[in-house]
Amino acid sequence: MASNVPSGYGLGSSGTLVAAVYDRYAFQKTDDYLQLKTLFGLMESHFHGSSSGIDPLQCYLGKPFKITPEGVQLLSDDFLKKNIHICLIDTKIKSNTKPLVNHFKEQRENSDFLNHFQTEYQPCVKTCIDTMISGDNELFFKSLKQLTQGQLQFLRPMITDNTLGLFTSDYDFHFGVKISGSGGGGYVLGFTDDVQKASDLLLDFEVIWL
Repeated sequence: MASNVPSGYGLGSSGTLVAAVYDRYAFQKTDDYLQLKTLFGLMESHFHGSSSGIDPLQCYLGKPFKITPEGVQLLSDDFLKKNIHICLIDTKIKSNTKPLVNHFKEQRENSDFLNHFQTEYQPCVKTCIDTMISGDNELFFKSLKQLTQGQLQFLRPMITDNTLGLFTSDYDFHFGVKISGSGGGGYVLGFTDDVQKASDLLLDFEVIWL
């Protein structure tokens, strides 16, 4: 199978492959998205040692979605409000997902780390998702700033040295970053409501605006 998705860049190259294999070779397909997520997670674990199945599910569906306690909620293609702009920031570094996933799993064995991660980081991720969908920009960017700090606290090995300044600096406009994939290289996601100021900030990087 041929693909134009770069590997080791956190853009879902393995997820794309898993989705393509299922789409081409599955004898009995299902519309149960949670069942698909579980199956895709098992398949993608071949590459990473552990997978949630979310990336291949998104590749397979080709639509944005949100996972809720009730299941997988599909979102409209234009759910993102016009004054939130997203870009991909190229670290120019290829990343090997499996060692970083294994490192994080080892960290989770520490009960203190796990407790803080679940009570501080995970709720912040949820707030970012919810406020992005609802269009509450002020709360989204406030939560994104907290998420950036959380990545420094809990996921520092996943942040490359050449992008560390983007995670540690304060800005006079709304701007925040998030690792993509397992981090450690590839692309970093950037979020802003001011494309010009963000572009000026990122002059030293190759940037793709989505």
